Amino acid sequence: KDFDIEKLERKNIYRMPDDLFENIQEKVMNEVKANKKAPKVLFIYARGTGVMMVAGANTSMDAIINLSGGKNAAQGFTEYKPYTTESLVAANPDVILMFDFGFKSLGGAESILKMPGVSLTNAGKNKRIVEMDGNLLTGFSIRLPQAIQQLNAKW
Repeated sequence: KDFDIEKLERKNIYRMPDDLFENIQEKVMNEVKANKKAPKVLFIYARGTGVMMVAGANTSMDAIINLSGGKNAAQGFTEYKPYTTESLVAANPDVILMFDFGFKSLGGAESILKMPGVSLTNAGKNKRIVEMDGNLLTGFSIRLPQAIQQLNAKW
């Protein structure tokens, strides 16, 4: 079945990405810029203690952290690297960010705070463990403004 391009254009389906971008530029990013906290955030992907990875540069988590006004605490590498106590302490994040399922797989905030090295970081000292819906954070869909705002509010 062929698409009726004229009908789609009348519905402004092609404007949606532009409208989303303008909304992010004008509304969301202005709110984020007004909040000048810019914490160092370390994203840890976890599936229990057996699988734990840290997001470096050029990852979707690096992008969402930066868009929401934070700074990725994992510097000097791209992609994902295995989590180590040494890398955690060296990064010294202000906030540890996790997907909700990873947070639960590790037993919640109290268990995460007891993991080796966490208590030596600013995040551990201040009990700043943030969990969010993984689909919301990585979808980069029409809910991107919502993801940016929700994450920024947690800083």
